[in-house]
Formats: sequence, C-alpha cells, structure tokens
Amino acid sequence: MQGASERGTPFDGENPTNGFHPLWQALLAGVAWLFDGLGLSATALMWAAVLSSLALLAAAVVLLGRAAERAHGRLSPWFALLPVGSTR
Repeated sequence: MQGASERGTPFDGENPTNGFHPLWQALLAGVAWLFDGLGLSATALMWAAVLSSLALLAAAVVLLGRAAERAHGRLSPWFALLPVGSTR
C-alpha cells in the first residue's frame, strides 16, 4: 500500500494524509478473508462493508446523542439527521 508520502502514512499532524484508516482496513481485511474462505462473492463483501459502515455510523450517532442529552438535557428530533448533512 502506498501512503500519502514516500515515508509512509504520516500521523504527525503536519503532513497531509490520504484518509487511510488502519482499524477499518484491518476489519475489512478480516471480513474479506472470512468471505473468501466461505466462497462468497466480492459483491457480498461490498454489501458487508456498506452495511457495517452504516451500522457503525448509527452507533456513533446514538452514542453522541446520549452524551449530548446527558450533558444538555432534551435533544431536538433534528439530531437524527446529523449524518445526512455532515459531508459534502
């Protein structure tokens, strides 16, 4: 794998990165290994990656909502739409 620079993937806060997430890559590598062993297709792996990503996003929103509710009281129902507008 090629990093963001010739020195590998920097995590020093000074050099640009390529968006590489080692834990996510390790998780998907394990799932790919398992799916290959079970004889499942690349399409199944893609769906597993997408659904895992959505499940982790939902869990993050729930945890963030609980923390915000504990700190500030009642949350607005609009909080559930947080992931919809968080990217461009």
